[in-house]
Amino acid sequence: MSTSKSVVIKIDHDDMKVLVNGGYNLCFAKKVGDSDFNVVWQSYDHTQYMSSNTFSWTPVYQVYGSNMFASSVTVSESCGPQTIGLGQTTTLDQYTAFSSPITGGSSKELTVINQFGPIHLGVSQMCIDITGQQQTTPIYLSEEQFTTGSVAMEPVEQVMVWFESKIATGTMFVDARSNPQIIDMTELNSVTYLYQKGNWVIPGALTSATLPASPLVIALVTTGVVAALDLSSKISSKLTGVYSNLSVEVSNSSGTNYKVTYKTKPGISSAELECARTLLGSNSTIDTLLIFVMQALSALGQGFVSLSANGPGRGQAAISSIHGITPLVTAEQKRLANA
Repeated sequence: MSTSKSVVIKIDHDDMKVLVNGGYNLCFAKKVGDSDFNVVWQSYDHTQYMSSNTFSWTPVYQVYGSNMFASSVTVSESCGPQTIGLGQTTTLDQYTAFSSPITGGSSKELTVINQFGPIHLGVSQMCIDITGQQQTTPIYLSEEQFTTGSVAMEPVEQVMVWFESKIATGTMFVDARSNPQIIDMTELNSVTYLYQKGNWVIPGALTSATLPASPLVIALVTTGVVAALDLSSKISSKLTGVYSNLSVEVSNSSGTNYKVTYKTKPGISSAELECARTLLGSNSTIDTLLIFVMQALSALGQGFVSLSANGPGRGQAAISSIHGITPLVTAEQKRLANA
């Protein structure tokens, strides 16, 4: 049975004035696989959003192909779309036609057998927009072309919401957006966020004094390619005890370049959140979280060329950097992996 997810976005009266007068749009994006958010799922101008807005969706998908990926350009569907469900497979033939989907592939993925050749493949998803209308629009397009073979794309129940001027539904992007809120809906069916004084808060749960801390982002260059999911799993296993209110995400931008992001878990109590904020604001914690990455790499038989972290510190950026001496797993890394 399909599960509907919904996000309610409330906007404080004073913030509404700023947003409307500034011509800002209310925007949503959704994650697919390990890739960063890269397509505006829905964008609403100031004549459409109100002080309370409900945005919902169900796992109803389409796949499509495109000739190009270009930042700040609206997605152009060159072939498709083809309606498909999780756990189904469709074939894109040499004439750019998608076949009717059949059961096959992972139950969490949409699979395309590409017989056409180099092409950008994407995913669209159905939503009920803030005006109550049903829409199916792109949520993702591969930045690189896929060649022939099997391509699996996994929609992830994480949405990003932010305000931005003059950006349309379906716009592709590669740069980080300003002041976004990433909402993990994996374990939730509904959640409410309030935009107040330029901050995202959960009404009744958080105050301005206990807002989630800025994420700790680690830039990492490894000596060899590792699966982002494997690295994330190894690091997550270390987030116990005082670190149990933190979560980690790993993404692979290209080659051996990785981004490791530590942040507070959603849905934790105010006291737990304050503890996590204190941790992420400590330079000693940043060093420990860097060591966790080193330990995870060593456990996977990899070393690193460079490792650097940007954390919130105590109100200002805290920087730590470590550089590998040789493109091999060092003795220190082996020692840390066994610690």
